[in-house]
Amino acid sequence: MSSTTASGCRGETMTVNQIIRLSLEQLNRACGDTDIALCKDRFISYINDGISDLTLSVKPITTEMLTAIDGRLDISELSYYCTKILSVEKDGVPVSFLRTGASMSVTVAEDGEYAITYCLMPRAVTEITDIPNLPAYVQQLLVLYCVARERMATDTSTQGGSEAYLRLYELGKRSIRPGVGETDRYTIKNRW
Repeated sequence: MSSTTASGCRGETMTVNQIIRLSLEQLNRACGDTDIALCKDRFISYINDGISDLTLSVKPITTEMLTAIDGRLDISELSYYCTKILSVEKDGVPVSFLRTGASMSVTVAEDGEYAITYCLMPRAVTEITDIPNLPAYVQQLLVLYCVARERMATDTSTQGGSEAYLRLYELGKRSIRPGVGETDRYTIKNRW
């Protein structure tokens, strides 16, 4: 594994183009613009699979403002797909809420602006200029995942190398702490 992946992008967000370029370097392949264009669709598929897998470990959260109308907050208006609502606050004060099973709304006591904190599912990337909606320290793992997937898909002489990259990917994934740096995740809230 070259040092480009380990330290070249540490702490910086990467575009899909950069992830593909680093993956091609790891595979000892040409990584010019034409080469990237030829394998773009396949690698974007790998990246989206990796994003879905890493989301289970990272559990990204965000907070957005929504307006309640008739005591309902329409969850479909959030910027990302909501996998779980963590809290609802009005003017900085936590409020009780009810989310019914299959509905895309949350019932609150009164109308107004509410801050919704929720776990999200990042959007799929579609273009080489897109930036995966994962923390920068996790995006490096997408390079390992892409290399492993590409080695699995090519000739049998390189398939053995895919196992090493998958192990590195899994090792990195295991070291991820969900919500690292997000103070809300580690704050003890006593409601009594």
